Amino acid sequence: GFDIQSKCANDSSPITRSKNGLYNFNPEPAEILSGVLKNNPISGIMFSRLIRLLFNKRQSIDWWRYKHRIVGLIFMSVFNSFLSLVEGWYIISLYASRETRELIQQAKNDDQCPVFILGHPRTGTTLLHSLLALDEERFSIFDTFMVGFPHCFLSFERMGKFLFKNILSPTRPMDNMKLHFDLPQEDELGTNILSGCTVSPYNSIIFMREEEQYRKYQCFREGEVEAEDEKKWTHWFRYLIAKVKIRDLMRKRKKEEGRSPRQVLLKSPAHTGRVRLLLKNFPKAKFIF
Repeated sequence: GFDIQSKCANDSSPITRSKNGLYNFNPEPAEILSGVLKNNPISGIMFSRLIRLLFNKRQSIDWWRYKHRIVGLIFMSVFNSFLSLVEGWYIISLYASRETRELIQQAKNDDQCPVFILGHPRTGTTLLHSLLALDEERFSIFDTFMVGFPHCFLSFERMGKFLFKNILSPTRPMDNMKLHFDLPQEDELGTNILSGCTVSPYNSIIFMREEEQYRKYQCFREGEVEAEDEKKWTHWFRYLIAKVKIRDLMRKRKKEEGRSPRQVLLKSPAHTGRVRLLLKNFPKAKFIF
């Protein structure tokens, strides 16, 4: 979650709400305003999807105020697109080997349903996620790099964690908890990037003044969300889970630790409102609230 009190900790002006119930955010301090990619939740987006996003939101962007961020994201998205191509060739190369081909098929056919940690922001879900993630024999998780760069973590994870390490602050801005690429992270960030920042409530982090239009993606209630939007989110969510299972099997093969993936442990506060959709995709899923 985003802590408005932390955001305005050094600002004496009162926190007020507008008529539509949204917070009136105070101007960003200089050190945040001058950042290009620092802690940017869409640093891993591909070029074509970024251009489409910028075009669709052209009237909602303060182009001059954030010109350095836009230019930085464009250059980064070009590199991400190249890495995505490399990842595609890497996956194709895996099919050349019978053993790895069988591992990929096994990951796709794995019937272990995920374990979802549910709860509203700021209620201890991150702590619980971190504690359960310590059980490395039972669970596989999404770390910060994997959800930040979901297009390329199979082939570029080790190098990417070194090259991009300065993108992250040492601690999270809202609560001073440690922040680095190896820590467990919310899977919804990765699904949002893969879908082109179109069908996730996390888009309100980027377009705060349009938070209301993204609320429907908290729950995906029938009649509120287009069937195509639900299909799009589901596709990329399942794709992300399949990739983490492939990664898990590849690592277990190197260590000779067996040939079945671990159970995937997931935590995103947004999942709390979409249990119906999660059960639709994973009827045997387990939930911790």
